[in-house]
Amino acid sequence: MSESNMMDFTDAEKYRYFIKSRFYDILIDAFEDGKDESYLLRNAIDYVCKLMQADAWSLLLTPENAVWTFYLWHPVYDKVDLVGIANEIYEKRAENITSLISGKRVSYITYPEHRSDWAQPIIGTKVWVGIKITYNEKVVAIVNIDYFERKRFLKKYLKVAQIAAVELERLLKYFTSISKVVAEGTLDALTGLYSRAKWENDKGELFKAGGVIVFIDLDDFKMVNDTYGHIIGDDTLRIIGKRINYAVKQGVDRVYRYGGDEFVIYLKRCGECKQVIERLKETIEKPIILDGCVVKIGMSYGKVKLSDFDNIDEAFKAADAMMYESKKKKKKLSS
Repeated sequence: MSESNMMDFTDAEKYRYFIKSRFYDILIDAFEDGKDESYLLRNAIDYVCKLMQADAWSLLLTPENAVWTFYLWHPVYDKVDLVGIANEIYEKRAENITSLISGKRVSYITYPEHRSDWAQPIIGTKVWVGIKITYNEKVVAIVNIDYFERKRFLKKYLKVAQIAAVELERLLKYFTSISKVVAEGTLDALTGLYSRAKWENDKGELFKAGGVIVFIDLDDFKMVNDTYGHIIGDDTLRIIGKRINYAVKQGVDRVYRYGGDEFVIYLKRCGECKQVIERLKETIEKPIILDGCVVKIGMSYGKVKLSDFDNIDEAFKAADAMMYESKKKKKKLSS
């Protein structure tokens, strides 16, 4: 569209045109180049951030019955403990984000560090703008737009956020599976494995059925994020998740992402446990090459037979203790 034609548009109409046009281009690029949905969302949100003259952004998934987690973020946050921040936001959700976004598509606050009820601001955020994403009337995600300098934020950018909210919601609903996954709560959005909420729902039934649970924690995964950044870290988790899933019997065994780099595996047949663990170690420890980076991951684990315990929580606690004991032994040997 020519510049002369644009002169008759209101600011809101111009922003809507810019956002729709850019999102369309991103969609075409993604389909033509075979890019995944994270590419689509990263580029769309990054464009909104630039249009709002903001410093950084992040996408926080907010499932109703599971721990909240950051799914994507601006590179400036690569070295930030986003897992810890997400946990803090989740714990304080009744006081901060949930109350702010209730009934509003877009909210903002200035100087969040002055609010005792707010999670610790990321890298000294001076202005926070939250864009609510809904699916079937449930809030499934928040796009956080952050300003590190108060003077960079202008209230006219809230118009951009309002328009972006509608278009991002469409993007998430029609061109990705994330909204549906988060709303239903049964699958982990990052890996596609069963979620922790699904584990909590299933564990009683699994205990009655009997079998073995294996609790896995990846060794030194934090070093992957610190060395290569969270984009490589996320891609590594996706690959590890697929490898774990392929190592178990489909339709019989189950794999859950418990949180971060932790996984729970339910094995129906106790007699196959040794062979499955050997396969898991072999496949997890196989080097992963991403963008020229060679990522090497190990695993520590604990395994228990469910029939040896009175309830599933005792069994899980024992598997967790065994896993940490395994991790401690490895650290002693390497020191």
